[in-house]
Amino acid sequence: MASNPGSFRIDIYSATGQKVMTIDHPVDRINISGLKAGIYLVNVITGKEMISRKIAVEK
Repeated sequence: MASNPGSFRIDIYSATGQKVMTIDHPVDRINISGLKAGIYLVNVITGKEMISRKIAVEK
């Protein structure tokens, strides 16, 4: 979990479970143009909860 109240972290994992990106600072947009085509798991971790979603990257 993110350590400070109000803070967050975003982790993106490949379909094989490899962490491919971590963002631990405030952003309005996430640049995923460097990711290869495929399915990814995105975890948004706050001080109180974790939200997971799958995304598909198409090229």
